[in-house]
Amino acid sequence: MKKREMPVLLLHGFTSSLDCVKKPAEVLRAAGFEVVTPLLRGHGTRWEDLRGVTAADWFEDGRRALDELYGRGRPVAVVGLSMGGLVALDLAIHFPEKVAVVVGAAPALEFSNPLSPLSRHLARLIPSFPSPNAFVDQDLRRRFDTNYKRFPTATFASLFAYSREVRGRLDRLTVPVHLIHSLKDQVVPPRATRHVLETARSERKSVSWYNCGHELFLDLESDAVAAEVRDLLVAFGEEKR
Repeated sequence: MKKREMPVLLLHGFTSSLDCVKKPAEVLRAAGFEVVTPLLRGHGTRWEDLRGVTAADWFEDGRRALDELYGRGRPVAVVGLSMGGLVALDLAIHFPEKVAVVVGAAPALEFSNPLSPLSRHLARLIPSFPSPNAFVDQDLRRRFDTNYKRFPTATFASLFAYSREVRGRLDRLTVPVHLIHSLKDQVVPPRATRHVLETARSERKSVSWYNCGHELFLDLESDAVAAEVRDLLVAFGEEKR
């Protein structure tokens, strides 16, 4: 197996376990990439552990993982799903010298739920909310969805505020960026990805559209999505040699 020079930082979504990025991680490793999948704060245990966690914690977790990979001497490909995609874009904005390319899979720059803008106020009355359905194929949801079934409203309010902050600095994004999104996404509307394409100053910008649910790496087109990420990073790495 050919060892790839460009390491990959792969970031999961809000309320997620690492299962949501297991498939692309395996596909990328099989192609020779070193892949790091940090568990962002408050995740991978029980939903109550998200209480008191903020978006600044997730950014810091991502930054530390990026610094560790970059410290080995090569710029890093940063790939993220949903909340992880939001953090990935922000890392690329803040540390363009460390990020070779950023891939955002349904980056959480906006939310379909009309109550999202009110989350800061709702947190005083409703301490937690049920997680949304993020699958088109409900059989796959029953088999593979290990996300938290609820989340603290105040923690989501921090994520919502962070999404607005990152939107406000997208015009500082200059590294190559590829977006992946489903036209049937129930959680993050496709216009969020279109906004990245319209706003980023990257010379290389591209997008691929699918027809699955928000869980791009678990739902019915997951094999194709994971293969696309692999092929994109293989091609990009070959170009940079």
